[in-house]
Amino acid sequence: MCGLTNDPLLNRVLKRCSYRKVFLLEMGGFVQDYARTEDPKKALRIEKLLEKSYRRVSCHLVKIPFWSVKKRLDFIVNHL
Repeated sequence: MCGLTNDPLLNRVLKRCSYRKVFLLEMGGFVQDYARTEDPKKALRIEKLLEKSYRRVSCHLVKIPFWSVKKRLDFIVNHL
């Protein structure tokens, strides 16, 4: 991931210390600002890397489509 080597120790630690459930919100409308300095292409790559990383350490990943804020919130609350 991002040029890091595959470290066996890191992999073991991540498997023991992972989250029980991860909500991954798919990127929707893109606005670049002071905090989000990457362009849309890089942001999408980060999203894919996050998904790959969480799956690699066997996290229960729940992908949430680009819905309204209320619909996303309701979905998350109903899946806690």
